[in-house]
Amino acid sequence: MTKEIIEQIRSAESKAEEITRQANIKSKAVLAETREEAFRIRERAVMESEKEYEKLLDASRQEALKDAAAIEDKARHEIADIRRRAGAGMEEAVEYIVGRIIKTNGSN
Repeated sequence: MTKEIIEQIRSAESKAEEITRQANIKSKAVLAETREEAFRIRERAVMESEKEYEKLLDASRQEALKDAAAIEDKARHEIADIRRRAGAGMEEAVEYIVGRIIKTNGSN
């Protein structure tokens, strides 16, 4: 009877060791799989954030180009207005100068 109990204990210990060994193997496999999945998730997140970065950068560039075009358009209109006003003033200046020259020459 004692011999049977010792064999049962040894058998139970052996089964416990096998269960522990299998559990260790399985936990290592689960851990490796979890690390791989974490790596894939991280890589996807990096790729998505890079795409979002490029998208935002492109939108910012487009907005900057629109703003620059609006500023350029406004400057063109202001330049045209200044030229128009300068042209109108030029006629008056020429008439004034010609009038002064004629008066000066006419008096001599």
